[in-house]
Amino acid sequence: SNNVLASSPITITTPNLVVTELLGPTDAVLGGNINLSYTVANNSLSPTGASGWTDQIFLSDDAVFQNSDVLLFNNFVDRTVPLGPNEAYTQNVQFALRLGSPGEKFLLVRTDGFNEQGELDESNNFRVIPISLSAPDLIVVDATVPPAGSIGRSINVSFDVKNIGTVAAPATWLDAIQLLSSPDGSTGNIVTLANISNIGRTPLAPDGTYTVNTSVTIPANLTPGTFYLRFIANSAIAGQPETD
Repeated sequence: SNNVLASSPITITTPNLVVTELLGPTDAVLGGNINLSYTVANNSLSPTGASGWTDQIFLSDDAVFQNSDVLLFNNFVDRTVPLGPNEAYTQNVQFALRLGSPGEKFLLVRTDGFNEQGELDESNNFRVIPISLSAPDLIVVDATVPPAGSIGRSINVSFDVKNIGTVAAPATWLDAIQLLSSPDGSTGNIVTLANISNIGRTPLAPDGTYTVNTSVTIPANLTPGTFYLRFIANSAIAGQPETD
């Protein structure tokens, strides 16, 4: 049919984002802040089309990305101005290292983590550097409570927290005071009487201690009897990572 006109071949290209450089510390303390610098280049003949995408930073046990790796930071990159062929951008980021465990680990940067920008090759969006992580160890070394109390009334208590680790504890955390029906809390109810912030007491140096003096109220709905107070240093999950 002469109703159809065939054009010359046309090549359709897409961008290709590659993490070309990643700079960061070789060691860090869990609970503190960390600074990273990374560079992403568009290794393609096509400019980017998305108005922005999210670069992600993970903590990994090895140098290969897995879905089980710990997400540390999402960094949205505004690209209202397209990233042209062979152009690059550098990001300097700071974030709190509040997740993970001590040991020899890897920091991994993945550009365009949510696939907001279509790409020629998604397999080269990563770059990895090794990092050695350490952590403190917090314990309650002493506590003072009165021998008796009254239902619905306050009592004065105190306890001491010590860092027996080899590095300072830089994070903020909560210490808890609980009321137990049994010595180990294995039977009966556990009632949290107070959550106390350690703001103003950090960083807590190795062998450093602090004392908390406070009052707690005995719940009014208790049946009189024998109870126990439990003091917990760094009670919340999102507090200070520790060695133990």
